[in-house]
Amino acid sequence: MKPNNGAAADSVAERVTKLEELFTYLQRTVLDLNQVLIEHGQRVDAMQAKLAQIASAVEERIAEPARPFDPEAERPPHY
Repeated sequence: MKPNNGAAADSVAERVTKLEELFTYLQRTVLDLNQVLIEHGQRVDAMQAKLAQIASAVEERIAEPARPFDPEAERPPHY
């Protein structure tokens, strides 16, 4: 008795269809993850710029000469 070639072809066609569906799903997942990665990169860049700005401001404050503490200058106006 010969095997039914039609059934084997159907099985191969079903497997190919499932593989195509899986490939499409994985391709979409990769595109979504890539978009998330791009957005995170942009956020990191923005945070690095802000950190550099803050570091620069701190360095400027450190470089300023220290002012002596004057209690009279710190008095509230109602005294």
